[in-house]
Amino acid sequence: MKKTVLTRAVAEKTRLSQAAAKDQVEEVVHAILKNLRMGRPVKLAGLGNLVSKPR
Repeated sequence: MKKTVLTRAVAEKTRLSQAAAKDQVEEVVHAILKNLRMGRPVKLAGLGNLVSKPR
Protein backbone atom coordinates (compact mmCIF):
# COMPACT_ATOMS: atom_id res chain seq x y z
CA MET A 1 0.00 0.00 0.00
CA LYS A 2 1.35 3.39 -0.93
CA LYS A 3 1.17 6.38 1.39
CA THR A 4 -1.25 8.11 -0.96
CA VAL A 5 -3.69 5.21 -0.71
CA LEU A 6 -3.29 5.10 3.06
CA THR A 7 -3.80 8.86 3.27
CA ARG A 8 -7.00 8.62 1.24
CA ALA A 9 -8.29 5.80 3.47
CA VAL A 10 -7.51 7.79 6.64
CA ALA A 11 -9.23 10.87 5.22
CA GLU A 12 -12.37 8.91 4.34
CA LYS A 13 -12.52 7.01 7.62
CA THR A 14 -11.84 9.99 9.88
CA ARG A 15 -13.50 12.69 7.74
CA LEU A 16 -10.28 14.69 7.82
CA SER A 17 -9.21 16.71 4.83
CA GLN A 18 -6.65 15.09 2.53
CA ALA A 19 -4.02 17.53 3.81
CA ALA A 20 -4.75 16.76 7.46
CA ALA A 21 -4.79 13.02 6.81
CA LYS A 22 -1.48 13.30 4.95
CA ASP A 23 0.05 15.10 7.94
CA GLN A 24 -1.16 12.36 10.28
CA VAL A 25 0.18 9.56 8.09
CA GLU A 26 3.52 11.35 7.76
CA GLU A 27 3.79 11.71 11.54
CA VAL A 28 3.10 8.01 12.09
CA VAL A 29 5.64 6.98 9.45
CA HIS A 30 8.19 9.41 10.90
CA ALA A 31 7.72 7.97 14.42
CA ILE A 32 8.08 4.40 13.16
CA LEU A 33 11.23 5.19 11.16
CA LYS A 34 12.76 7.17 14.02
CA ASN A 35 12.40 4.22 16.38
CA LEU A 36 13.71 1.73 13.83
CA ARG A 37 16.77 3.93 13.17
CA MET A 38 17.43 3.97 16.91
CA GLY A 39 17.41 0.17 16.90
CA ARG A 40 14.09 -0.12 18.70
CA PRO A 41 11.53 -2.65 17.48
CA VAL A 42 8.09 -1.33 16.59
CA LYS A 43 5.18 -3.56 17.58
CA LEU A 44 1.85 -2.86 15.88
CA ALA A 45 -1.02 -4.95 17.20
CA GLY A 46 -2.76 -6.77 14.40
CA LEU A 47 0.02 -5.93 11.95
CA GLY A 48 3.20 -7.41 13.35
CA ASN A 49 6.64 -6.47 14.57
CA LEU A 50 9.00 -4.25 12.63
CA VAL A 51 12.72 -4.51 13.31
CA SER A 52 15.73 -3.02 11.63
CA LYS A 53 18.42 -5.46 10.53
CA PRO A 54 21.85 -4.62 9.14
CA ARG A 55 22.39 -5.48 5.48
